[in-house]
Formats: sequence, structure tokens, C-alpha cells
Amino acid sequence: PSPVLLPFPPPASPIAGRQAVLRYLTYAVDGPPRCQDSAVHDLVVALCALADDEAHLLTYLARARSASGAPLYDPKYALRRAQEQNKDKATVRLLCELGMHTDAVRVACAHDNLNLAKAVASDAPDEDLILGGPESGIGGKTVAAVSPSSTRRRLWLAIARHVVQQQGSDADGPDQAARQTGAIKQAVDLLKEAEGLLKIEDVLPFFPNFVTIDNFKDAICDSLEQYNKQIEHLKTEMEEATGIADAVRADLVTLKGRVAAIQAEQACARCGVGLLMKPPTSALAGLPSGGALPPLYVFPSGLAYHGACCAAEAQALMAPALRTRLRKIMTRLARTQPALGQQQHSSLPPSSQPLQRQSMSSHVPEEVKPAGGEGETQALVAELHQLVASEDPRNGEMQVQLLDMEYVDPKEDSAEAASWRNV
Repeated sequence: PSPVLLPFPPPASPIAGRQAVLRYLTYAVDGPPRCQDSAVHDLVVALCALADDEAHLLTYLARARSASGAPLYDPKYALRRAQEQNKDKATVRLLCELGMHTDAVRVACAHDNLNLAKAVASDAPDEDLILGGPESGIGGKTVAAVSPSSTRRRLWLAIARHVVQQQGSDADGPDQAARQTGAIKQAVDLLKEAEGLLKIEDVLPFFPNFVTIDNFKDAICDSLEQYNKQIEHLKTEMEEATGIADAVRADLVTLKGRVAAIQAEQACARCGVGLLMKPPTSALAGLPSGGALPPLYVFPSGLAYHGACCAAEAQALMAPALRTRLRKIMTRLARTQPALGQQQHSSLPPSSQPLQRQSMSSHVPEEVKPAGGEGETQALVAELHQLVASEDPRNGEMQVQLLDMEYVDPKEDSAEAASWRNV
């Protein structure tokens, strides 16, 4: 700052001189061009704090902002000036601006300005609110569920404590009963203004032990009524959740016995050959077929594939380790004779969730052998189902993954891939 600003304020500066300087500085900071020097704005704050009318200081604090909303003055310096000149409202405003909401409520309560304290508690940002909860309070207002460490809740508790203790300290004398009744009424009204952040049980500890419960009868009845509403709401949610669970169980039972009918001439979605015919080798991407491998897959989307064609369709999106595991499983099943009575013309995809694929990279045998028995064959078939038939390759999440893949694989047809590139 400029040296001429350092000796402010002079001990016996005339009021007319300060007002003239303030008018000049107000013209300088309002522009155009608008002054952005924080030292000049700090001087304006200091001069406004010396004025008897606090409204001028509050107005300047509200409008001395940059385009982004940041204050052009130093908030800490302005706070010190406001405290020195006993500007209570400005002090509370600056404390809130510095994030010191607890101190702001304390200052407002110390000057018996409950309306200002309530405004601070209502406008304070609160990151501890748990949105979406069915918490309700006095007055029938439904709000979000509140954490015990909620900032706004702590502020309202501080106001309630001040109200009760102030009335209690003045309760000596012939008007003791009337003052206690007034304190109770004021505390109950405060519960309504707190928008559900406080309950009657939160403010009861602030009252002396000899206060009778009759004085809180209405508030307690309201609180119990709200609790009953919450209980009924939770019961309804539990009944809905139970109904959903029962429906899911019924669907699972139905899925176990589901069947699908296909036409004899229906073609494979990959190779175009009839499902009852052997798939061409060119469509299998080097994968084996036959043996104990599932002959075909039918999906709820209506598409059907040969078993090996479905595996070839799915392996394009698999990691190298999963491709190796798929090839090992299919080779073992292809070398295994199908069990007696195995269905040769239908195989439905399982309803279970896909296997955790990242754990399949191990357990790869050193050499490929046929399955050792019926139990092992069934385990391999189940693993194959989860690998390739957990969803329709062309109508599920696999299809979404194809969006960023090239139409032509350069490794398979480099000439075709080159013809698609922009030269």
C-alpha cells in the first residue's frame, strides 16, 4: 500500500474530512475504470466502519466484489475494523464469509440478535447432510437425514442453548414460572424454525431438572406423531422390498425351467448356416466344435448361434488370457464324448451372473486332455456358458464395447483395412 495510507486513521480526524475522502474513494472504486487495488478498498471499509450508520458498511461489503464474486477487500482486515467499531451485523457477515459460522452465531447471540443468529444457521453450508432420508421434524416438514455432526444442527443447538439459558438466568423472582413458560414456548418455536434439524429431545437437556413435562406436552406429542409417520414409512418400504424379493425369487424359479422353440430351418446369426447343420470352419475363428460342446445357443433376443459360432463371436472382445482359457475348455470338450441323453439340438444360456473373468487366467493345463468324467464335463460346460453365453454377443454389453473397434481387423485383412483409411 501507498505510504500516505499507513497513518490512518488520525486520532482526531474531522467527520467532514472523512466523509469527503469516502466520497472520493467511492467514486474511484466504482469507476470507470473500476479500481481493483485492495488497499483502496480496505481504506473504504475502514472509513465506512467509522460511520455511525452500519448500513453503509453492510452495503459496501455486499457490492465490493469482483466478477467472480470474490471480495475486493481483505476480509480479515475488514473483520478487525468491524470488531473495533462494534459493528455487530458486519462482524457476523464477515465471520460467515470466512467460514466461521459458529463464531458468527456466538456473536449474534451475545448481542441478543436471535433473528441474525437464525439467519446464519439457516444459510450456513452443510456438507454433513445425508440427502434422500425420510427424516422429519416438528411442524411436519420433511427434510434430509441429518448427521449428528451436522454444521447447521450444531448452530441451531447453540441458539437453543442460548435461548434456554438466557431465560433461565432471568427466571429468579416472582415471574419465574412465567419466564420458564416463555423459554419453553420459545424453544418449541425454535424447533419449527430449524426445519427438522432439531427435535424436542435435543433441547430437553438444556432445561433444569425441576421443569415439569406438562410444559412440553404439545411438542412431545408432535415429535411422537412424526416418529409414527417415519415408522409407517419404513414399514411400507419394507413391504415393497419384500414384494420385490419375492418377485425376483419367482423369476429365478421360472428361469430355471424356461424353454425356447426354434424353427428347423433357422440360420445361425454368425455363419448363416442352419442351426441343425455343422457350422463352416471359416466362421469358427480356429475354435473346435463337436464332442461335448453345446450344439447351439438361443437368446431371449431371438438370435441363435451354433455353440462354436457363439464362442467365436464372444472371444473377439476377450483378453488374451481369457481367449487361451476359452480355447482350452473348448478343445477338452470337443475331445470328450457327449453324455448319454444330452440334448443335441438346444442349449439355453444360463441365468447366473458372468464369472469373474480376471481370475480365469490361471488353471491352464500343460496339455489339453479330454474331460475326466461327467462331473468335470458339466463343470467345463458351465464355465463355457458363463464365458460366452452370459448375454447375447450382439445385443448386450459386448456390443457396446464394439463401438470403438475397427470394422476390419488389420491383422486379418491389411489390404481391406488400408482401403478404409483416409489417404
